[in-house]
Amino acid sequence: MPKKKKVPEPQFDTSSTLSKTLTAVAEGLTGIAASEPQDWILSFGHLLQSIRGARLLGAFAKEWKAYREKGKIKEDYAQSDQHQECLQELLDFLDEGPPDTSRFSVLKKILLVAATETASKRESVLPQQYMKICRGLTSGELLVLLTAYNVSKLPPSMKLDQPE
Repeated sequence: MPKKKKVPEPQFDTSSTLSKTLTAVAEGLTGIAASEPQDWILSFGHLLQSIRGARLLGAFAKEWKAYREKGKIKEDYAQSDQHQECLQELLDFLDEGPPDTSRFSVLKKILLVAATETASKRESVLPQQYMKICRGLTSGELLVLLTAYNVSKLPPSMKLDQPE
């Protein structure tokens, strides 16, 4: 009986996905440029949002590549469910409205820390859950959260609530 060939699973490549996303943004911008002038006004806000999102995504792609080149991210991490779900959260954030740089930075940091696998295992759903929570917070709420965290790390002698 002849042996059946195993069909290889499709490989997920983060750099390729990011590149394709940036290409799609560029194609969308070309489509807007080719439209009628009266449609430009309606598309102008979306155009600015797309340009800003593409800039943030491009910066993330460079940072991702640097982490990979330094060996901080394992070769097979991009195939994990955790990575694919976290990357989808990041892309959904950029797609949902005007990108907020502060919130994007937090989401990017969560994804990169998860990818290094120093703070959690790749089977953990916590990074994706943190990203979902952060997507729902405003920049101000994230600032309060960060401040509370930093205060909690202060030595007891530095905290304001100490009795005299």
